[in-house]
Amino acid sequence: MTSWFDINSLDRSAMTIQDGYKNVSQSELRESTAIVAKLIDEESAALGSSSNVFVGGFSQGCAVSLASFLTYKSILGGVVGLSGMHALDLDWAKEVDIELKKQTKVFLYHGKSDPLIPAAFSKQIY
Repeated sequence: MTSWFDINSLDRSAMTIQDGYKNVSQSELRESTAIVAKLIDEESAALGSSSNVFVGGFSQGCAVSLASFLTYKSILGGVVGLSGMHALDLDWAKEVDIELKKQTKVFLYHGKSDPLIPAAFSKQIY
């Protein structure tokens, strides 16, 4: 199945807010964010600034969009995420410039009845 990264487990009992990222192939997530970063660079050149670029996605696409936003070194125009989760491992997340990221608009939505990803994972992102 085509996807952004492998998920090692969707066992909700094994997924916690504190360590849900452990179920995600971090190497594949990094590969996907590198692809998105290249696309952001290309769009930024075409649009004059990364602040004119928006990223977004659903489910795994949401996780990649969030990871791309958090690790991209410039301000983006915005991020839209639907029914996803924070997937960066803690070591990688330490590299995030929080003050820079506060300058980007973020819209996240997650239904309360999602059978795969708990809504609490979206709340964690905030």
